Formats: sequence, structure tokens, C-alpha cells
Amino acid sequence: MKKWGIPVVTVAALVILAFTARWWAPALLGFVSDNSDLIQGLTDLVQLVLWAGAAIVAAIGFLRGRRQPPAVPTQPAQPQARLDGSGAIAQNH
Repeated sequence: MKKWGIPVVTVAALVILAFTARWWAPALLGFVSDNSDLIQGLTDLVQLVLWAGAAIVAAIGFLRGRRQPPAVPTQPAQPQARLDGSGAIAQNH
């Protein structure tokens, strides 16, 4: 997957969640309000998910940094012209 693939998939998932929020958000909000004693647990769960996400992003960044850059083809040496009084002489260093 190209390096722009992860952000595109993330944005697409967030857009889908935004368009479908009218179906899942009331259930989530109702659950949280009915179970207010679980809010601390929900907060801990969200924090755990955020830490796990940060670890995954760090691992992906580390693995991408370890990749070897593609080999750049070297250009063959170009002959250089030098003007002597008698004419041009091509030399290849």
C-alpha cells in the first residue's frame, strides 16, 4: 500500500462514521448516560485504545524508516571538452 493509503483509509472510515452517526451515536450516548458509573472505565478504555494506536503508528514509522531507499542509477561519466590552441580534445576522467 502506498504511503498515502493509510491516511486515505482513515479519512474514509471517519467520513463513514460521520454519515452513520445518527444510527449508532444515540445508542452509545444512551449506554453512557445509563451507566454513568462505567464512565471511568470507558475513559480508561479510550486511553488504552489511544496508547495502542500510538504504539502502532510508532511501529509503522519505525518499520518504514528501516526500508532501504531505492538504488539511484549512477550517470556515466560525460566526456569533457578542453580547448587547446589547436582544437577541442575530449577527455574522460
